Amino acid sequence: VFELDSRSERAAILWLRYKATNALLTREEPKAIESAMHRVFETQPMGEQDAQKKVDADTKVAFAQLASFLFHGDTAGAIELLPKFDAKAASDPWYQLFAGETLERAGDSRASERYLTAVRLDPRLVVAQVALIRVLAVEGDPAKATELAKDFQTRLKDRIEGAALVGLAWARNPQRSETPLPETEEAVKRSVELPSNLAVVPYAIRAIKALDKRDFENVRTEIKGALRTTDSPGIASWLGSIAIAADDESTGRQAALAAVSFSAVYPPARVLAARVALLGNHLEEAQRAVEGLDKSVVDVALVHAAVAYERVDLPSLEASLAALSPDYQKIPPVATFRAAQSTLQGKNLFPPAELRRAIAEEIPGRDLILFDYALDRGDVDSAKSASAKWGTETERPLRALRLSRFARYEGRLDDAEKWSKVALETPTFRSVTERAYTLIARGKPLEAVGLVKKYPLALGTSTPWLEAFALASAGKMEDARKKIDKMEAPDANAPLPVRVLAAAALGTLKDATRGLPLIRSLLGSGFGGAELTAAGAFFGMKPAPRK
Repeated sequence: VFELDSRSERAAILWLRYKATNALLTREEPKAIESAMHRVFETQPMGEQDAQKKVDADTKVAFAQLASFLFHGDTAGAIELLPKFDAKAASDPWYQLFAGETLERAGDSRASERYLTAVRLDPRLVVAQVALIRVLAVEGDPAKATELAKDFQTRLKDRIEGAALVGLAWARNPQRSETPLPETEEAVKRSVELPSNLAVVPYAIRAIKALDKRDFENVRTEIKGALRTTDSPGIASWLGSIAIAADDESTGRQAALAAVSFSAVYPPARVLAARVALLGNHLEEAQRAVEGLDKSVVDVALVHAAVAYERVDLPSLEASLAALSPDYQKIPPVATFRAAQSTLQGKNLFPPAELRRAIAEEIPGRDLILFDYALDRGDVDSAKSASAKWGTETERPLRALRLSRFARYEGRLDDAEKWSKVALETPTFRSVTERAYTLIARGKPLEAVGLVKKYPLALGTSTPWLEAFALASAGKMEDARKKIDKMEAPDANAPLPVRVLAAAALGTLKDATRGLPLIRSLLGSGFGGAELTAAGAFFGMKPAPRK
């Protein structure tokens, strides 16, 4: 056409659409868009009386101006153009398509509205159909995305995008079938045919399958490959959640950085950043990341629940889980924190044989809870199984905390010393008490007294109990009694670690009035951790046999 009419506006706009779409689907050099835009402007009349036609031409290429900003990595610049063109170019499906791309890359949930408008304006615009189904799968309703993907597949049988979209919707559905759909196999097999905006799908499908098989090394490999194709905060956040489910802090952090680089205010990116912070036991950072977000959203609730569990804050843990709708109460991550709640409440969840089977399932995140449960009951063998895959050189504070306790129970006090220091990098009720228990076990109770004074906020109202235990262990009985002389022993509604701490203090002081009923109740319920066993020994009691 250009050979016949070098100033054909229609041909210039078609060429510009091709270049913008090509950049979207193949990541072609964005400068090609700018040269094609320049050609459109060259087709316009040059006289001053044609100023209005120049304005019209500017509106006709509005979609390409958005595309140029996007593919140069300037999403903010593209967003600034939306108010300028939203009214003028509202009837242009190409403008609505790239407005949707702009909003999706900014983490704005209104992207789907723009894609839907583009499809309504031009039902034949396949790239807009793909974009709409993709964003619904990632950000919206996987069931609706599946329905639309199946319809796409029926209408356009020979196109691989349909299989990829069905596979994406399957992978994004938290209630997906255990058996992958046939389309997932086709999408993986024909991955080289996929456009760049669906290139992530085969990686994600393989990662999901590897996760289901507990093949965490392959999960890591696939997520890292997928991150190289990521073009939106929604995709990056989803990939990060898969990495976190595989207990892969490093890859989860890479995904979080990718998501935040698209949009620092995008809620799922903030949740992902919080979950990564939790793996490193950065509790304050995790809470700041989700501050102000809706607590009825499952991922937000689970962040609050995890922080509450580590802080031994039973009311906050209960409130976090209670904020979720009944539909979410039975999904595995929530079930894990239901077990955490029961552990803090001191409920008997598993006979030893069932506990070992639960540990063997290797559900990420649940290992810490099962580890705590095992040692609460003095079951060192099960705790050893729970920590077997951690290795001995991990620097994660959450794991170091448990390794310290395990080493202390086995009498390996040098190891307990090392791990308790790592755990104390983030002061919590658990890490401060574990460090104090280790110091007392090493014959340094006065150092434990100093530790208590250094971290009173982490212990809260339990501070006097730990002070009394440390002082009594140092032989300063009178000083220890003064610390707790007006305190009542915690009742059955108190978190188990608080009751155990009080029992340790009262047992060391041989306070039969308050200590004997508390210790008898705990030992009779099957608890038998080192602190509790030592407290019971002062009254000639032993833990009940495990059942």
